[in-house]
Amino acid sequence: MTNLQAMSLLALLVGFFLIYSAVSFAVVQRRPIISALRALGATRSNVLTMLLCEAALIGAVGAAVGVLLGVLIGRAPRGPRRRHDQ
Repeated sequence: MTNLQAMSLLALLVGFFLIYSAVSFAVVQRRPIISALRALGATRSNVLTMLLCEAALIGAVGAAVGVLLGVLIGRAPRGPRRRHDQ
């Protein structure tokens, strides 16, 4: 495994845990709202679908921002360039 693949895998793993912690925090914070939805007739699958859609949205936005920043940083000038004449 090359260093680039290892770093990519590490970044993917860190991103997964960041999304997991954000969604877990959202569930704990919204426990009263989830209870109210359940009392009003929402099924467990409705609540689960709502939370999974939110997690997918967070992941998609994070991936889009990461790709955009990666492209911008990759194309940024890296300092003075010297022209080598042969």
